[in-house]
Amino acid sequence: MTPPKPKSPEVQALQEKLAKLYDKLREAQEKQYAITEEIGQLISGNPGIGSLLKAAEARMGAVWGESYHTPYLWDYKRDRPNLKRLLVTLGLEELVVRWSRYLQDPEPYYARARHPLALFLNNVNRYADAQAESFTLDVAAPADCKHVPRCRTDQEHTQRRMNDLVRPIPVTVAR
Repeated sequence: MTPPKPKSPEVQALQEKLAKLYDKLREAQEKQYAITEEIGQLISGNPGIGSLLKAAEARMGAVWGESYHTPYLWDYKRDRPNLKRLLVTLGLEELVVRWSRYLQDPEPYYARARHPLALFLNNVNRYADAQAESFTLDVAAPADCKHVPRCRTDQEHTQRRMNDLVRPIPVTVAR
């Protein structure tokens, strides 16, 4: 078997541009799918994700306020995406029930930290009902993942990237 010919700089540059465009297109399709699902929810008469997020923040903040006698200060940039994933997966009622159980956890580390949302996100299954189905929030997913569906772990992302590199996008250059 003969080794493959080295690619010209033009072909390599074109492949890199196409790979970037491919990633952008996949990201846009993922966003379009989410918008389509949101429209479907609204058409069905169900509340949109925005109103569910506000309701979750209000109810969770109220429960936290009862424990600490002060309002919970949300970090919207960081908290909203995580709350959105939890709401889509668990629903509002189950989310509030698990949050309440979390706030009742007497573990000293949680109490000293005043039960922040970040610790809840990492332990969301711990506060599920014994008969409930467990759920893993993919907070450990790589931030730069463009795969659809998104990779759940760094290991999965690395494996998929390696597979992408082994199967390069075929490019034909007109001469």
